[in-house]
Amino acid sequence: MIIIFTIVVLTLIPIFIDLHVSGSTRSFLYTDRNALPEVMAGLVPGTSRKLRNGRPNRYYTYRMDAAEALFKAGKIKYLIVSGSSDSSGYNEPEEMKIDLVSRGIPAAAIKKDPTGLRTMNSIQYMQREKSGSVIIISQKFHNERAVYISRKMGIEAWGFNARDVSFKAGIKTRTREIFARTKMFFELIIK
Repeated sequence: MIIIFTIVVLTLIPIFIDLHVSGSTRSFLYTDRNALPEVMAGLVPGTSRKLRNGRPNRYYTYRMDAAEALFKAGKIKYLIVSGSSDSSGYNEPEEMKIDLVSRGIPAAAIKKDPTGLRTMNSIQYMQREKSGSVIIISQKFHNERAVYISRKMGIEAWGFNARDVSFKAGIKTRTREIFARTKMFFELIIK
């Protein structure tokens, strides 16, 4: 009986946290850029430009599209591009900066955060840099977690939802997100 109870509780906790994060950030997420406030910074969390099979990563492409649209609409004054910059030479912030400059965004309007291996690290970078209010530019599932973290850490944040990939293409990422939210929730409690 205790084993069954433990299994049920351990299953329900991640589901509850997932629903809590989604519900508590709903009013801070937008798909219409005109509804967003104008702020100084936009944060683009990192993801690789290509998938392991060499094909373009649509999460990446759609984030670049959304960042370009917000900057050109005057909703943000500069972009923080965040992500992994591992020792093998791959550098997500550098890749994003190159892409955004090729889309007509001035290099001087792009700051690189090489410490953004995780969403939590990216938010901590914004805190250290005193970026002020921020619009986080990612897919909805990711924006929910990033906005949740930001607001819990005292940063006024909104999310601009970049186009998402299909359910079938994103099921693995969405499943992983449930566990990322659970980990994030307990990290925030501990800190």
